[in-house]
Amino acid sequence: MCANARSRSPARHTDSSSPATLVIQNNTICPSTLTVTRGTSKPAASLLPAQNGIDIVGRVVAPSGLTSVSVNDQAVTADAAGTFTTHLAVGSDGGAAVRVAALDRRGEKAVLDFVLLPAPSGSSGASAMPTQVASALPRGVQLGRYYAQHYKQLAVDVTPRVDFRCVRFPGLISAVTVPAGGTSDYAPEMIHCAAKGERYACFVRPDTRIPFMAMPDAIDALMQLAATPRERLSRFAYNVAAFSPDAQSIRDVVAGAFPKAEIVWAVDKKRQAIVDSWPAEVDDRAARRDWGFAPRYDFTRAFDDYLIPHIRERYAA
Repeated sequence: MCANARSRSPARHTDSSSPATLVIQNNTICPSTLTVTRGTSKPAASLLPAQNGIDIVGRVVAPSGLTSVSVNDQAVTADAAGTFTTHLAVGSDGGAAVRVAALDRRGEKAVLDFVLLPAPSGSSGASAMPTQVASALPRGVQLGRYYAQHYKQLAVDVTPRVDFRCVRFPGLISAVTVPAGGTSDYAPEMIHCAAKGERYACFVRPDTRIPFMAMPDAIDALMQLAATPRERLSRFAYNVAAFSPDAQSIRDVVAGAFPKAEIVWAVDKKRQAIVDSWPAEVDDRAARRDWGFAPRYDFTRAFDDYLIPHIRERYAA
């Protein structure tokens, strides 16, 4: 029930006429001898209202000839065009888990597992998505991976696939914007207060250590990842980082640049707990390997050449 391994098509129903790509349960692409297509007037899988369940209408095309089709391990009859209809019971939420399996005359078998979900209020029809995606989406997990690999999975128009790629940034420090109370803002807040001649009470312990990055490197990372050919990328989300100083080291650098700076420690337990839940370092080897990520600013250069000079100038009389 699929075409080629590179096709990733939508889970919502739209009419079309070319092959769709379906992912089988073991996360590999099923043999190209079996395909599922959409007809000119009906989607490959659709829902019709039923009093005590739902009716599934599907179409299976096997170039070498279709031997059998089953839905949830129950044999169904397909016509000469490979179209079949069957009735399914639904759960208390109005949805149903579905497994469609087809066997062709060469003995090739293709299996598709997905979940039919009730349509949102005010809309018609229902949506289908892979079982593993449906179970993850309520937790907000792997949304980008879903759109890149599974979105519109049952449609045949493969051109509008989503090329999803993202960066997981550490604490970003900009010399241009003013910190607005973020949990990682203790680093730039030290500089801004010192440059203004104000006392600063740091809300984390001196030994607190989390990853940071200067904003120019963050911008470069986005541009570089966006320009990298998809085939060079081994994943959808990449960690990036540049330096991970502890809060005491940041204080020392700021105090060295502003001898009159008054920086004291006043730990906020709630904010400290948040910071303590973050990693002290992140593994960004994949970004360096796949698309050549290489930050220009380490700890010393970020503070001495970028942050401190620009922020000092901001408050210069």
